[in-house]
Amino acid sequence: MSLYNLKNFDGAYASFTSVIKLKLEREYGHYGQGLVLCSRGCHKRAIKCFEKAINLKPGYFEAHYAKGMAQFYRKEYTLALDSLNESINLKPEYFPAHFQKGLVLAELRNHGDALESFNKAVELDPSNADAHRGMGDTLNQLGNHGDALESFNKAVELDPSNADAHRGMGDTLNQLGNHGDALESFNKA
Repeated sequence: MSLYNLKNFDGAYASFTSVIKLKLEREYGHYGQGLVLCSRGCHKRAIKCFEKAINLKPGYFEAHYAKGMAQFYRKEYTLALDSLNESINLKPEYFPAHFQKGLVLAELRNHGDALESFNKAVELDPSNADAHRGMGDTLNQLGNHGDALESFNKAVELDPSNADAHRGMGDTLNQLGNHGDALESFNKA
């Protein structure tokens, strides 16, 4: 995983292939190959790797999550939702799966359930600015601009350089008729 974290994807892929060939923790090798393929934009091949890892170790919650991410990038939102739900079933406190599930549900225009997922994500990691931003985006979709503004304020407080949070805040302020502050938020994005 060190080579992968260093973005040495060729070396990481070769290393994960060796793990599989040597029959050492093969599920880890397939999972690692999938991560490398995802980083290269080869999501369809990555999904096959994650499925091999899951077949070897059905309780591999990270592989279910990663499969859901790859499906998300392929815009296979219903399949992604199934994979993310399986990851959550296996490890209910896994923040990344709840956050990504919120994004998937938002793409499916299921904003009520998306809000539940973002709420859970914030509960699991209250210091994650993107979770607050996702909540703000969803609240805006639901027409709850006052609470959306609070979420965007929290996101910006946690990460002042979060351009998406500034844009969301600007959109919300526009909805509320506060165009001057909206322009200021857009300029910070």
